[in-house]
Amino acid sequence: YFYFQFSIMKKEANSVLKVKSNIAKKSKKVGSILLIKNIKKATTDKKKKINKTTKSGSVVSSPIVKTDSETSKELSPDKVQKAVEITFNLIEKTSNTTLLDDEIAITLQITCIKIPKCPLRTVRYPIPNSLVNDSTDICFIVADLKRGRKVDPEPTVNHYEDLLSAAGITNIKILPFTQLKLEYSQFEAKRRLLSLYDVFLVDGKISGHVFHVLGKTFIKARKLPISVKVDEANIKYGITKALNKTSIVLTPRGNTTLTKIGHNKMTPKQVTENIISASNWLKKNYPGGWENIEAIYIKSPKSMAIPVHVTFKSRNDVKIPVIVHHPKNILKDVSGELSTIPGATICFDANGKIKIKKEKDNDLSDEELEEIDDDSDNTSKKPKKKTTKANKSEIKEQNENEKEIKTENIQKSNKRNVAQKISKTNQNSKVNEQDKDANEEPIKNQKPIKKSLKKGDLVQKVKIKKGKVAKVFSMRLVK
Repeated sequence: YFYFQFSIMKKEANSVLKVKSNIAKKSKKVGSILLIKNIKKATTDKKKKINKTTKSGSVVSSPIVKTDSETSKELSPDKVQKAVEITFNLIEKTSNTTLLDDEIAITLQITCIKIPKCPLRTVRYPIPNSLVNDSTDICFIVADLKRGRKVDPEPTVNHYEDLLSAAGITNIKILPFTQLKLEYSQFEAKRRLLSLYDVFLVDGKISGHVFHVLGKTFIKARKLPISVKVDEANIKYGITKALNKTSIVLTPRGNTTLTKIGHNKMTPKQVTENIISASNWLKKNYPGGWENIEAIYIKSPKSMAIPVHVTFKSRNDVKIPVIVHHPKNILKDVSGELSTIPGATICFDANGKIKIKKEKDNDLSDEELEEIDDDSDNTSKKPKKKTTKANKSEIKEQNENEKEIKTENIQKSNKRNVAQKISKTNQNSKVNEQDKDANEEPIKNQKPIKKSLKKGDLVQKVKIKKGKVAKVFSMRLVK
């Protein structure tokens, strides 16, 4: 039965293959005609789409249209404001009403065309409207007036509270640096401090030490303190300048970055102003500039992303942006004169390499050059004297005499070396014979010493080969 079914299936398969082969042969012959017909159909369809007219007689444009954001390098504020209003409506629909009305952040999502080659870093840039309200909790980490572990931190707290109250600032709590090190050194204490405050400020003098103390808990939460230039005469200006900033993370690991530019407790107009100022900053400072930005979206944590700028540029038109990190303390090349070599300068590179450059002095006379050569221990070559035909014969005779003297000296030295080697070999042979006699005599004359041995005593076993001690074993008696 199974064999019968298999034979039927095989016949059907062969028939199908034959039909396909016949179709392929026919299509090769008629292939050019079919291609021409398809091309004509495509052109007629495109013309119909372009020449479609409405009732009023206006011509409808093609489906792919260049947007304003693609042609110009600026965002239109009207379109941005519409997108912001839509995000506010989405936040109201998605947010659940609770007793604690927390702020819901509004962020810009930026995608690049090509991922840049740059160091990982967080950059702060200014915005016109601050993200801080009267209800936000701010902590200001301050340098101590007196250093030491056992110093009381209350005088520093009182000093800075008086300065802030005189400037009209009330919603900031002061934390001295010694108190931070003593009370918040453990991991759990740092997490508790992180949850207590929304924004952290730090004096610019101690910012490096504070970042080292806070560690990875603040880095992961993106709550590293903002450095402030503390000027007691005008402290309000420094704090307001630091608070009117937001941060962006520039990474070489992906093509998307996020920046916080507002929250739901701000007005839509304030958020649009922040977005336009952020776009102006991105043109100059984003790796690759505006040409490398593919799209910009407005987004909240629970709402969908609304596009503000989109380009259809090909990746081949954009080069990979490369940004080299320059450290603060940049080393420079240094050069100076050398006292040991006249007319020479020494150069030290930033990498630590040393180079010596010599300058040719054409103003010096022959006598001065000879004096310089004597002082510098033959560092520079002496000027050669001119030779005439009469002097050439004398020079040849001198060279021949010098060669004869050299050959005689070499022969004498070779004879001395041979004599010294023969004497050394004779002395060594005599010494070896004396050592053999000294080693053989005690071994031959040595007699076994009989002692009363007990269980557990140490005994040395000696092996002798060719009249010499080969090995010595130390063992403990068992029997």
